[in-house]
Amino acid sequence: MDSDEDLTFDELAKKKGFKKKEEKPAPEAKGKRETIAELYYDEDSGYQSKARTYQMAHARDARITRKDVEDWFRENGVAQKPRSFKNSYVAKYPRQEYQMDLFQMNKNSGIKDWSKICMIMVDIFTKYTTITPVEGKDAHELQTAIKRLFKKMGGDPGMLYTDQEPALKKKQVTKYLDDEEVHLIMTMTHAAVAERQIRTFKRMIADRMRERPEGERYYHNQEFLDSLTAIYNRTKHTTTGKTPIDARKRENQKEVRTKLELARRPVRHYPRLEVGDTVRTLVKKEPFSKESDPNWSKKLYKIDKIEGERIFDMTGQAFYKLSPPGNKPEYLQHELLLVRKGSAAGEPGAASSG
Repeated sequence: MDSDEDLTFDELAKKKGFKKKEEKPAPEAKGKRETIAELYYDEDSGYQSKARTYQMAHARDARITRKDVEDWFRENGVAQKPRSFKNSYVAKYPRQEYQMDLFQMNKNSGIKDWSKICMIMVDIFTKYTTITPVEGKDAHELQTAIKRLFKKMGGDPGMLYTDQEPALKKKQVTKYLDDEEVHLIMTMTHAAVAERQIRTFKRMIADRMRERPEGERYYHNQEFLDSLTAIYNRTKHTTTGKTPIDARKRENQKEVRTKLELARRPVRHYPRLEVGDTVRTLVKKEPFSKESDPNWSKKLYKIDKIEGERIFDMTGQAFYKLSPPGNKPEYLQHELLLVRKGSAAGEPGAASSG
């Protein structure tokens, strides 16, 4: 546990010497299309129907009309049902499930040691987050880093979710987790919370680095990373209504679980995709991209081939090949956004208007 846990957010920020972040402009100052795009592509509450998108957009900016939303949907080729696929699983108590990932900064960030690796770990129930520098991907270093983060998190989890990072499959790492009775689950789809945290902390790191002289922009040290997580863990989370530190307290856990259950949405139901359908592909955001940047490509593709049902991460998944080829040789269903059914959607590869 942090030694400064009794400090308020403002007190801790002052102690660490962080400057107060400039307030963002009022929502009304944004363009109407930008506001609609930001709300529609929101990872937690977006991908709603036209009616629901209008309600959210109009509440944000009273200038936005139904016609503005309808025009935006048409110009961006959006033709889908509301997608309620986030928060389909709710952890029941702290340390039941952690998510973990490795990351490094962008080489164009101006950070001197951008290529060095960090490990991030998130408690899915409390949103409590810790980060540690990692000197490399050898088994001993990874095991040491995991052990260090387990201690910072307050104990071992029941389950540890990661992506398909090959370095984490090394025998020394998996044996350590087995000995600790931690169930390791490697999946491409269940580590979304860790991915969002990485984007959050990359932005925080970039903001702090810009406050330093150019020759002192080094981020890969534990003291600096601890100062960021200390601030984050004292910031109220919209889903739980608590700071991660407060969400860990026994007296708050019933309330936190109730709010998580209320925020939960059903598992996403995907539209059936067939050869000839026109789709967009999921775009991986760069570390310094705007939150309002679309999650889906402007370029349109046709589904050229579907390779049957294949076992993938313990579930049946079809693999889709596109024409013209995308950035990957094949895609999973959650990486494709249906634009139009059949072959009447115009030439593949063309960028949409807007």
